[in-house]
Amino acid sequence: MTNPDVIAEGDFPSSRQVKTKYGVVEGRRLIHGVEKEVDAFQGIPFAKPPVEKLRFELPQPPESWEGVKATKAFALRSQQDIFPYEDPEFTKKYPVSEDSLYLNVFTPCWKSESEKGFPVLVYIHGGAFLIDSSIKYGDICICRNICRKDVVCVTIQYRLGLLGFMATGDDACPDNLALWDMTEALKWVKENIAQFNGDPDNVTIMGQSAGGVAVDLLSLSPHSRDLFTKYVAMAGNATCEFSIHEYMIEECRLKMEERGIIYKGDSKEFIKELRRLPADVFNIPAPTKLDRPNGRVQLSVGPRIDGKFFPKPLAELRNETKGKPHIVGMAGEEGLLTSMPPWTVESCRTLVQSNIAGLIKEKVSPTKVRKTRNDIIKMLVDIKKEESLDAWCRALVQSNGDVFCYIDTQKHVLERAEMGHEPCYFYSFDYYNPDMFGPLGEEMAYKGSTHCCDITYAFGTRILADFKFTELDQKITDLWSTLITNFVKYSDPNGPDGEEPLLNGTKWEPVTIDQPQKHLAVNKESKVKLIFKDGRPMKYIEYERLEC
Repeated sequence: MTNPDVIAEGDFPSSRQVKTKYGVVEGRRLIHGVEKEVDAFQGIPFAKPPVEKLRFELPQPPESWEGVKATKAFALRSQQDIFPYEDPEFTKKYPVSEDSLYLNVFTPCWKSESEKGFPVLVYIHGGAFLIDSSIKYGDICICRNICRKDVVCVTIQYRLGLLGFMATGDDACPDNLALWDMTEALKWVKENIAQFNGDPDNVTIMGQSAGGVAVDLLSLSPHSRDLFTKYVAMAGNATCEFSIHEYMIEECRLKMEERGIIYKGDSKEFIKELRRLPADVFNIPAPTKLDRPNGRVQLSVGPRIDGKFFPKPLAELRNETKGKPHIVGMAGEEGLLTSMPPWTVESCRTLVQSNIAGLIKEKVSPTKVRKTRNDIIKMLVDIKKEESLDAWCRALVQSNGDVFCYIDTQKHVLERAEMGHEPCYFYSFDYYNPDMFGPLGEEMAYKGSTHCCDITYAFGTRILADFKFTELDQKITDLWSTLITNFVKYSDPNGPDGEEPLLNGTKWEPVTIDQPQKHLAVNKESKVKLIFKDGRPMKYIEYERLEC
């Protein structure tokens, strides 16, 4: 069931009418009758429907229309499989379709103090590039928690799964269609957001999980990097191992072979055959645990280095760009959502040691491998004692967090400090409400701030399950959304004067080469910490660099 504090229900006044490049739109005034009113325009097409002949083609600009288009409800979700933990009522209420390239604009009704308009935040959802939509992140909660802080917010959708990442390795099918969709949406924002009182020259993009990977990747591609000025990458970035798929061409052929479609050496005939299939044939179930085929964290589908959207390896693209101011981080217990039963001391011990062995490779330094592995496991658990099941569960959760994103995010932060370009603000989101997990909470080893907690409190939405916001939940949302909107407006989460009152005297500073682990720990009492995860991710990185 949708929560009216997240997705608006009932009748609302019509919004103002706005003339875009393609026609006039009219939405709803979701915040009305108060000093700061906010309009919502939902379901605006930014591209033609990618169906029939346009399936597996680059996104095309939308058709223009006559008259006034009603944009008063979310568009259909992108084609995807049902997530096992999704609320059945939500799934029924919001069906899926291949025709899903739409965006939503939430904009203040009052006049901006700047002649250029309000700063703009564009949100790109996650979901392992397989599931999710802009709907889950709400409308009225964004109006309350983002727009009323003098920011225009845009949420977008893109093609998912095989429809978004089909790859043939030749001109039969463009690679990275999902990233091209995101780029097309950003072009639409650049061309039209001024009509919604937004500043096209002050655009920040934000994403979580696969969306966090996407925003960092978009900052690197020459096709997209000049369309925005800053970014926020939550629980994923381009340094993460899962950001690039190493064998997407072969994976696509295997996935279609499982569906009875055999690649016979002719890519154009292969794609022609795929265009005749119903859209649900391309659905792929979303993973519910950490998967490491061939010792790598690998998603079912994902971006690839194709020579076009990414004309060079990511490291080269990173080196040739100045970089952008950005916020990067994750939840304090990311591994909770990727650590599933059975819960036994033996299984946890085996998985922890397997993780460490996979990360501390013997070939790097045969003389130091044993000591380094021992040092790291001691950081997680006292192996000399008969530790409890709870201790081993917590060790596994932290170890899975290392594998998933802790190490690679620390590496990202360290490399940005070493390059000395634009400021990088590092965080760990450590707050959670025990009621926020729904059915997932019954399978978790314990409850803590895990995957999706940071984006939940950025918008004041409900991601993992519906739950009642407490006064403390709203206080955390006020703090976190203020830090983010400060960054959107001023390139500094501390605000225009360099000191955000809600931080109670704490100042969130960017990392430096001398303090590359420095981060803001967001919680009931937020504080700056100089050591991240007891220094464990940095220890992995130091060992890895022995090979260089």
